[in-house]
Amino acid sequence: MINTNTSIASVLSQLYSTNGAQTTKLESQIASGKRVTNPSDDFAAYVKSSALNSDVSANQEVSQNLQSAAGMVTYATQVGNDIASDFTQLQNLATSYAATTDTTQQSSLAAQYSAIVSQIANTISNGTYNGTSVYSTSTLETATSNTNGGTIAVTASAIGSTASISNIATATTSDIQNEINNCQTYIADMGSYSNEINTAISLSNTATSADQATISALTDDNQAEDMANLTSLEVQQEAIVSMMSQANSSQSAIAKLFN
Repeated sequence: MINTNTSIASVLSQLYSTNGAQTTKLESQIASGKRVTNPSDDFAAYVKSSALNSDVSANQEVSQNLQSAAGMVTYATQVGNDIASDFTQLQNLATSYAATTDTTQQSSLAAQYSAIVSQIANTISNGTYNGTSVYSTSTLETATSNTNGGTIAVTASAIGSTASISNIATATTSDIQNEINNCQTYIADMGSYSNEINTAISLSNTATSADQATISALTDDNQAEDMANLTSLEVQQEAIVSMMSQANSSQSAIAKLFN
């Protein structure tokens, strides 16, 4: 009888330890919000989520790369519009100059014209984004568009020049219009790149969101289920403690008969 009680106590002790380990695990999962944090939790889910985490990192890197290119395109478009506006002012000044013979007025118009020519030349010379001239006709930036190695090469068309129209007395409105047309082509090119880049960013973000949702489904804790299981384990632990106490009491009572 003593041996039987000892055996029962041993089984209860083992059950208490097992339930205690499960309780600790559930408490950890509930606190962290994660069901899987290492291979021993769920090997298949851990391997799959690790691969998806790598995909997420790669897509986030692509998105950051594209954001940099988008910043350059936005800046280039803004300044391209400014230069086009300056050329339009030159065109208006040249028209006004040709329409008057008043030397005082012509002198004033010429001074304004010269100032804007200098402004355009300065903008073209100093228009840089992260150290790259946005009015170079070579590739401004090559952005990785997806994790398969696709690229978007942002290249500027001719932005225009003041070389042939620097003097209001010899400038013609048609020459200035050609430069305005160059600016508009440049701006349109930047608009096309902007659309392409934004589409790539959207696709990258969609892929990232899909991967993150799958990772969440694989590794996140079902807190409602785990809270129910935790409550059940706690009730079992209380019952085990009670039974262990009864077993020990019975064993002690029996032992007294032999004293």
